[in-house]
Amino acid sequence: VEGPIPTHLSRGDLKTRFFSRLQHFFRIQGGRLKNPQIHPAKFEMQPSGKMQAKAPGVYIKTENRRGHNVTLLRGLELLGLNHEEFASEMREMFAASSSISLLSESDGRKQYEIMFQGYWEKTLASFLQEKYQLPA
Repeated sequence: VEGPIPTHLSRGDLKTRFFSRLQHFFRIQGGRLKNPQIHPAKFEMQPSGKMQAKAPGVYIKTENRRGHNVTLLRGLELLGLNHEEFASEMREMFAASSSISLLSESDGRKQYEIMFQGYWEKTLASFLQEKYQLPA
């Protein structure tokens, strides 16, 4: 706390101080989630110099591996989704093969990467936005 602690605050000042000290969280719901998931926000520096809260995100990227185009998907465990069920559902939807690999394990949390054969970046993104209401 900078300076002396005030004994009286206006309602507006009290509200500003109170909300500035709260931690940011994001609520994720929908799809196969039975209960909403609450996750603490991560912060990133904006070009203006301000810190902005960032929701936990799903990583989707298309790469070329061993001469084949593949789409990589990470971060489903943050949403409470089962990676095996999701991969199975997408295999049927895309009629394409997929594989699941363990990327890392920290703090008891496992992070998986699902690899789909082909270009599915836009289709996966629109599916996650429609079914699970994830931000773009």
